[in-house]
Amino acid sequence: MLKFLNLSKLYSFYNKYNVVFVIAAFPLGILAAARIPSIMGVSSAAVEKFIDMLCFLAPLAIFIVLAPSLAGLFKEKGGSSFVGKTFLWFSVTRIIAAVWAVLFTSLALGLPFFADGQTTISDLTVTQSLLIIGRTLLGNPIFIAIWSSSLIAIAALYFAKLYNALRLAAQAIDSIGNFLSPFIPLMMFILGGYIYSLPEILKSSLSASATADLTSQGVGKLDIFGLDASVSTGYGIVLIYLFGSFLIGIGCFIWQAMSVLLVKAYVRNPFFIRGFIKRYWIKVYPLAWATSSEVVSMPLNMALIKENYKIDSNVRRLVLGLGAYLNVNGTTMHVILLTGIVAILVGIHPSFTQLLTLVPIVVLIGYGVPGIPGELVLFALPVAQVLRIPADALAPFMALFLALQMGLPDSFRTGTNVTDNGLYAILINHFYQRRLKKR
Repeated sequence: MLKFLNLSKLYSFYNKYNVVFVIAAFPLGILAAARIPSIMGVSSAAVEKFIDMLCFLAPLAIFIVLAPSLAGLFKEKGGSSFVGKTFLWFSVTRIIAAVWAVLFTSLALGLPFFADGQTTISDLTVTQSLLIIGRTLLGNPIFIAIWSSSLIAIAALYFAKLYNALRLAAQAIDSIGNFLSPFIPLMMFILGGYIYSLPEILKSSLSASATADLTSQGVGKLDIFGLDASVSTGYGIVLIYLFGSFLIGIGCFIWQAMSVLLVKAYVRNPFFIRGFIKRYWIKVYPLAWATSSEVVSMPLNMALIKENYKIDSNVRRLVLGLGAYLNVNGTTMHVILLTGIVAILVGIHPSFTQLLTLVPIVVLIGYGVPGIPGELVLFALPVAQVLRIPADALAPFMALFLALQMGLPDSFRTGTNVTDNGLYAILINHFYQRRLKKR
């Protein structure tokens, strides 16, 4: 029996046809939930438990990965400067992603360039903005984990045993990545069941009073590209949800295509786009898409980058560890696109210039996102304040913003965050190696 169940052969078979298993698992989850109603409840419960687990594991995983890489880089001459430049890279790309999101949202939703006088830009003071951001950061365990890892890294410079212990822990994370791949179809199956139950979840998230208020005001409709859907019906809510998911998917894929071309322009050899897709992207993207978690995908991400690209281990762990928290370009884009859609639903058509005013607050609050499904809840009230959503539309705006962010949009933005991290590891390592050669 054991001879028949040869695990190594089964694993080789899975690796050969993993794309088929991953793609098939999602519709199977939907079909199973349609035939067996109890699967809907199990899938929803599994997603909730998964989110609870992530809240505990995410800070710990980032701490374990970052501390040894920071210690190793701090030992080098100019290592601290390199860490600072990596942090700056993530900050700059986030601003660029936010501006791209404003442009994409304006074009996709047909928004005017200038305000039409129906809405006014918020006059939030600098103090109010800083208070919002400060509360977000101080209550974020991952933010604390990053600063703690920096302090421990400095201590490891003086205690060899501590440094060796940190390295062993980081190597364990690398090893875990090799065992995550077979679980991707299971996660896709669970997500399929969860997506099937979304109409009920959306209905329960939107109170009858909120949708009634919108309907009575003659708004709550989305009429774009021939789509005529209203939040007053379950069918309309699902159509609006799928439309928003489709748009964030397109926006993220265009952004990543531009990122791939950027890496190709600088790292001409041995970076090949076809090889990147076949040996890396297609293997890690499904896990990120199914779990909607940068941290859960991090071990597999690290293992695949190590396997396919010659990257300094400290650079790999720094970029992928720090990026699991800082690289949220997909999230940044989704916040702005979702704001545009929900604003239209509550009767406000923001202009291109008004959406630009969201960039500073979205970029800064992004430093406080926890890297778990449903993280856009942190942005809902601040963006409503920046656009000065009227008091009578604020409750429906908040309800719609929170309801439409989960599931498929979460998957697309996380898939972009994770695979962008791999691209940036390759690119940043290129500049790191050039710096070493000059030295």
